[in-house]
Order: sequence, then C-alpha cells, then structure tokens
Amino acid sequence: MSEQSSFAASMARFKARHKADAERIHRRTVAKLGDSLIDGTPEDTGHAAGNWHAAIGREDRDEIENADPTRARAQIRSIAERIEIGDEVFLTNAAPYILALEYGDAKHSPSGMMRRTLQRSGRFIREANEGG
Repeated sequence: MSEQSSFAASMARFKARHKADAERIHRRTVAKLGDSLIDGTPEDTGHAAGNWHAAIGREDRDEIENADPTRARAQIRSIAERIEIGDEVFLTNAAPYILALEYGDAKHSPSGMMRRTLQRSGRFIREANEGG
C-alpha cells in the first residue's frame, strides 16, 4: 500500500469514528433536551407536556388530542435515534396555551421550561459527550 493510500485510509477511519461520535452526542443531547422540556412543562391534564414533538428538517405544528408525556418522550427519542450529521432538529409544542405556560400562567409549576432548558443545554452537551 502506498503512503498516499495509507494516509487516505487513515483519514477515512478518522472521519468515520468522529462522525459516529458527533452523531451520538447530537442524539443524546436531543433526548436530554426533550426530557427537560417534558419534565419542566406544568401538568394539569398532561396535554401540554404530551404535545412536545421532535422532527428533522421541519417544525411539527400538529396538536395531539389525548396527548401524554410518555408518548411524547418516546416520539422524541425515536427521532433522536435517527439523527445524522447536518440534520436540523426541531423541538416544538402545539398546545395552544404553551406560551402562556412558558411565561407564567401555570399554578402547578414554575414557568420557563423552554428558557430553563436552553440554560441547561451546555450541560446536556457535556453530559452527552461524557457518555451520560
């Protein structure tokens, strides 16, 4: 094997290994973001917490009737498992009153689940990188 082809093979292995690492980190981070949003959403009936969606390449604005947080968590994890390098992932909520909950209209839980999740995102990335 020539020096040039050996170098090319080494670079291909490097690229494959680091692509897989980056995808793993991205997938784990999206799952952690979803968990934080669902867990932080005030629950009365579970409708708002159950209306968190993940989608690749587009926003999902469809409201789910009879939504529940367990289904939302499974849907987000399902999307997270399919993420590839370069994918744009959207986490959205179609409950018509989600902004009112975000900005303090909930009696059951403190407001700001989206803002708190964004504040924690750096930690989620570090944890995903460390394997957690």
